[in-house]
Amino acid sequence: VQFNVRDEKISFGVVNTINSIKGNRSKAVNGFSVLDKNYNKVWTYNFNQDVENSYDEYQLLTSSNETFVMLKTIHSKNLIKTLEVFSVKDGKNLASIPYGDFQYSTKLHSIETNGNNYDIIYALYQVKEKDFLSQSILGYSKLSIDKKTGQQVGQNYLTWTDLKSHFNFKKPEKSGEIAKYGNLLLRDFISLKSGNHIGVFEGTLIKKNNHVFKDYHFVEFDKNLNVLKITKQANSENMDYKFDRFKTYRFSQKLNSNDEYVFFYETIEKENKKNVHKLVITTYLNNQFSQEKLQLSDKDSKIYPSLAKNGYILLLEHDKKGNAVEQRLEKINL
Repeated sequence: VQFNVRDEKISFGVVNTINSIKGNRSKAVNGFSVLDKNYNKVWTYNFNQDVENSYDEYQLLTSSNETFVMLKTIHSKNLIKTLEVFSVKDGKNLASIPYGDFQYSTKLHSIETNGNNYDIIYALYQVKEKDFLSQSILGYSKLSIDKKTGQQVGQNYLTWTDLKSHFNFKKPEKSGEIAKYGNLLLRDFISLKSGNHIGVFEGTLIKKNNHVFKDYHFVEFDKNLNVLKITKQANSENMDYKFDRFKTYRFSQKLNSNDEYVFFYETIEKENKKNVHKLVITTYLNNQFSQEKLQLSDKDSKIYPSLAKNGYILLLEHDKKGNAVEQRLEKINL
């Protein structure tokens, strides 16, 4: 089941239909249907009627009240991927857009809704890249698709060469490695109502067995990915640099309709020779970034943050044995 709920008036879901083929489950999927908010079938799109030599696979990526985008993968001698845009109302296949980029090998990073557009964010690699490692990223691109028509309306690029006046890259044409620092990696990308964007970049030292967290750089871009402003949130000198990167950046949350957001990441700091686990809460209000910290651990318990309704964060407290003790909603200071 691939399900995506919209607003109360035009809710819908996309569900797969299965045939009786045994073995490969992807081959067994021979269509998908759109359901209304009462789970009644509105229409069905059929495929994989003959899977002897090849078969198709569809994955729901994003949607609006008018359209939704599926990643189509054709499994044959050569793997072919496209972005397929469908009408929610009648199932018309409005557009088929090549996946990726002819100049680079690509890996899907994220998808944002930006006003009338979907913004598809790709990580860029050398054309013949096979491993798609973080340290091999050459930059990122933004493919914009009109939400109503499904047509491509623009594509912009952000390479490390474009940022070399802001960061001291060793060889920006080859990687995002910064001299005597580490690599710059995109953790989040926000499309603002104004048409501008915020990129959340983590400075991280990539080692064989782990990534060492450095700093966060909040980069504000215009609609063409030109840099407007960079706000750095540096680690304090007493930071424990052995902290695992996979426990740093958590999520972002839209606070209201005024292009105001909050970002959450975790860190560990040394206090009185002890590691103290903290949550860094960064707010973007009135075009300005500010931060506060919330302690997540003490000798008796540990708190796990989770996404909640706008303007709040859900905190789940566990004791040393991992037993749930308390959960509570905390209002974010604005």
